[in-house]
Formats: sequence, C-alpha cells, structure tokens
Amino acid sequence: MNKLNPSEILLIEDSESFAAMLCEQLMQFGYRPLWRRNTDTLLEDLRDNPGITALICDVFLEEGSIGPLLERKKAAAGGSVLPPTIFISGHLDFMTRLQAARAGAVAFFPKPLDIGALVDCLERLIRPTTATPYDILVVDDDHAVAQYHASLLNHAGMTTRVLSDPTRVYDALLEREPDLLVLDMHMPVCSGVELAAVIRQDPRFVGLPIVFLSADHNIERRIGALSFGADDFLVKPIDPDFFVSSVSVRASRYREMRSQISQDSLTGLLNHTSIKRQLDIEIVRAQRSGRPVSFALLDLDHFKRVNDTFGHPVGDEVIRSLSRLLGQRLRQTDIAGRYGGEEFAVILPDTPLQDAGRLMDQLRLAFRQIVQHPVGKTFHSSLSCGIASFPAVPANHLISFADKALYESKRLGRDRVTLIGEKPAGTG
Repeated sequence: MNKLNPSEILLIEDSESFAAMLCEQLMQFGYRPLWRRNTDTLLEDLRDNPGITALICDVFLEEGSIGPLLERKKAAAGGSVLPPTIFISGHLDFMTRLQAARAGAVAFFPKPLDIGALVDCLERLIRPTTATPYDILVVDDDHAVAQYHASLLNHAGMTTRVLSDPTRVYDALLEREPDLLVLDMHMPVCSGVELAAVIRQDPRFVGLPIVFLSADHNIERRIGALSFGADDFLVKPIDPDFFVSSVSVRASRYREMRSQISQDSLTGLLNHTSIKRQLDIEIVRAQRSGRPVSFALLDLDHFKRVNDTFGHPVGDEVIRSLSRLLGQRLRQTDIAGRYGGEEFAVILPDTPLQDAGRLMDQLRLAFRQIVQHPVGKTFHSSLSCGIASFPAVPANHLISFADKALYESKRLGRDRVTLIGEKPAGTG
C-alpha cells in the first residue's frame, strides 16, 4: 500500500473501547478507519466518503442483527452494492456464521481479533494481485527487426527493451534482469552463441531463459546453439502468435521458478541471497545515476524472550507482523527482505541517509504500537535499526556499516534507529 494514499475502512461496532483499539491497529498498517456505533448514517457515509473500500461490521449491534439492517439500507438505496464486508463477532456458533453469510460476508473473524489475518484479508480484497508484465530484452543488430519483434511482445502486454549493440547487453542485465532474453544468432562483434556463453559465465544469469532467432535452417547448427545455453531456437520468419506464445511460456516458468527461489517461505519477502543481490543491482544504478541508495538492517528486540515465553508459533507471527508492516508502509520503490532469523533488510533507492532515517523511525514507531495476540494474552514488540548510505559509505562496506549502526542501536538500549556516523534518529 502507498501510505500517501491510505484506503478508508468503515467500521461499524457498538463497543467504543474495542473500536478504538481496532482503529489504532488499522492505522499502524496505513489504513484510515472511520468508526460508527450503528448503521444510522451508513448510506450517507458511503456517499460522502467514496474512498471507502471495505466495511468491517460486528454481526450483533445494540440495534439488532446486522444482516437485516444492511438489507434495509440496501433497499433504501435502490439495491446499491455495498463495499466488501468483513464480519466480526464474539459469537462463534453456526447460526451467527450463517447470519454473516446471508448478509454477504466475504470473511468472518472471531473476537479477539487476529489483526494480522484481518490485514491480510483486507489486502486481498482491496488490492488483488496484478501480475507485472513480463520484461523482455531483445538484442538484434538490425534495429528495425528488433523493433518489430518488440512490438509483437508489447502488443501482447509485455514490456521490452531493445539493444542493437551486443556489447551493452551485460550491463543491461546488471541494471535490470529481464524475464527472458531474445538474441539474434548472427551479429557483428560477437555471435548470439558467444554472447550467451558470456552471460552464462555469471552465476546470477545461469537460469535466465535465452531464445535464439535466426534464418539458419541447418539443424546441426541449431542443436549446437542449444548446447551453448539457449532454451529455444526460432527460425525467421516467425509466426507472430507462435513467437509470443514461446516467449510468454518460458518467461512465466522462469518468473515462477525465480519467485520460489528468491522468496522467504515465512514472510513472502526476498530471502537473504536475493536481497543482497538486489542491493548489488541498486548500487550499480546509484553509481550510474549519481543518486544515493540507503541500506537498513532491522532486528526484533528480545525476540528469544518472545519464543521462550509464548512459543515459536507466536514468534513466527511477530516476524510476519513486521513483514506485513514493511509491505504496507514502505514506498513502492523500496525493497524489503528477511535477512535471517529475526533480522530484516530494506533497500531505499534514491534516498539520502537522513530521509531513510526518518522513514525507518516512522516504521519503528508504528511497529511498537501493534498488539500481538497470543491466546489469552497481549504484548507489544519493538525493533532496532541501523542504516548506512552509498556513496557516503563505499559500496563494498555498505552492509557492514549498516550492521555496525544496528549494533550501536542495541548498545544504546534498543528500540531506536541509528545512522552510521550520526546521532540516533529516534529514541525510546
């Protein structure tokens, strides 16, 4: 979620204390809740607040069961469709759940609420996952031919980059790894086969799909090209539909494989290897653009105590709550990963050190307000953070300097952000 444009949630709940708690928790995840004790102003609220994207309603209010109340409101509005509605209740019996289902519930959560599960549900409802278009790099010394093939892929909804100079391909891969590489077989300076061999020398690109294009019908040369690391060999002229299909299928498989390899299974964030690899890419971009990139390491405070007191499943949920908050509160350009155990890493492109410190301190304060809910108990967690920034810190020392800053946050008492060479951005 872009925290600059928070989604509005209408909460209908007759318990003021419970509503205050829930609103506070939703605000930490970047939502803007609007509380009402009953349904008296429901239609007016929806009319006056077009940004409302979901309703959260208690099944039973002082004015009666919410189902018939919503039906009467919809009838009064000429059958208008209400936003997706999540029902909550302290009653877990079948009839309560049935009433919620009859009232059009998209989800039902028992009290006390699992805030993390509720936030996950809101995210699925409000922001269904939209697949990012496949990113294809087309390399052909004949610019007109390259543009033609790129236009076919663009028309099919993919994004493309076109290069006519094979010597620039490696730098383009470092700048942004595509989902697939389309290579002409015969180019000046080096052949497609030779270029593929150069690319395969780098372990980061061993799995990158490569599709060769050529007018060569010689089967032995085609087999030879495949043995040098190509995934397919298409003969020109190529049927447009077949070309698009071949590229799409291989790009899809590679993206799925890359996702499984790069993601942390518990949080869905990038794993240790992937976040370090992404940092390398962002540093290269920063070097070319002359813009700063900041790197933050975050660590959950007293996490062993949480595991020892409440058990590892609760500890896992605390880790998930931080990963959820990172996904909600960071900017779209920022990149988060689980660095290991209870430690997280955040890459902040185009962000000077002081700005990164303010952003991470806002996140620190928000995380401290999240209520963790093991069975029958509640508690709060905190985090410590250290940040370093390139080019103030050399690229090859960026991680170690951020780690030193994190250690300083721990030494000073935890629950704070330390900028390398600076005073803490936040305390207590």
